[in-house]
Amino acid sequence: MPFMLKGSYVTRQYLPDGVERFPADMDWVYMLHLQKEKEAERIFSDWVTNITELKIDDGITFRSFTEDRFWRLMDYAMADDFPTVNTDIVCTVHGFEIGLRVDISFNLPIEQQPATLTYQPIEGEAFVVPFTVPLSLQVSWKIHQTLVRERFKDLFDLTYLVNHPAFNSEVRTQTLIALVNECKTDNVHHEKLISFFNYEFEKLYPFVSIKADWDFWRHGIETTNKIKFSAWDEMAENITNTDFIPAQLPDFFQNLKGSMETAGLTPALLNQPPISDYISRSQSLAAISRELNKTNYDTRTTSFSAHQKTNANNKSALKRLITWLFKNE
Repeated sequence: MPFMLKGSYVTRQYLPDGVERFPADMDWVYMLHLQKEKEAERIFSDWVTNITELKIDDGITFRSFTEDRFWRLMDYAMADDFPTVNTDIVCTVHGFEIGLRVDISFNLPIEQQPATLTYQPIEGEAFVVPFTVPLSLQVSWKIHQTLVRERFKDLFDLTYLVNHPAFNSEVRTQTLIALVNECKTDNVHHEKLISFFNYEFEKLYPFVSIKADWDFWRHGIETTNKIKFSAWDEMAENITNTDFIPAQLPDFFQNLKGSMETAGLTPALLNQPPISDYISRSQSLAAISRELNKTNYDTRTTSFSAHQKTNANNKSALKRLITWLFKNE
């Protein structure tokens, strides 16, 4: 079946020996396009059922998915461009019952070929996972997540992923191409990229207290106005042994900066394609948007003849915008 493994179960395989990374949900990408809700539900349910009913003498027994077959968000997922649904499965491992959440994303454009991974579990022999997210996409997705949402766990992962021996110049180029395409899809503001590659996280997250969030994430210190996050998402002790994370925020950022610079992910990239092209595109769009907003504002205070002139300016600006977009896509 065309399912690609991603997320923390893959990330932990790229961390150096001795560095722990506790996985949470099991994340998959279905690599074929789906158009109908019932088709998605049937394919995913059949897949999970086959897995839970597979008999292997490995000390693990799954409860058949047919006993509690459901998918969260299936009713709403088909309305999204890149939907994700999830369910829960239950298994018994050496006598202990464990619940496991399974997420499946689909209709997600995957520009690069999946990587075959020899997976080394905590116990037992290594085995091959034929389709896993390649290192280039792991890094680009982590950076993209950092641009749109403050998550220290992504920065922790990045610190090690970009230091992996396989992260060479070719993989770095693939990473940057994928990152730019993700930013185009989400219309990420160019200032966010500039702040990230200059390691200016205070500018990247101007509306939050990074120090307060760090104190909560790393040390469990809460402030009176602090909103609690999901523990598995945000607490350091739930993703690794905290001995691997500096106690102080500046040291954490310095480790990240050192890893990024060693990997060639430096501020110089802001002046090189494809990052520079994206920044130029975003700046041009922002300038046109400001011009349109200005002319729209002027229509509320001008005469009819001036209003006609303003409309002409709007059309001219839109024409420039469309011409520029088609020229640069």
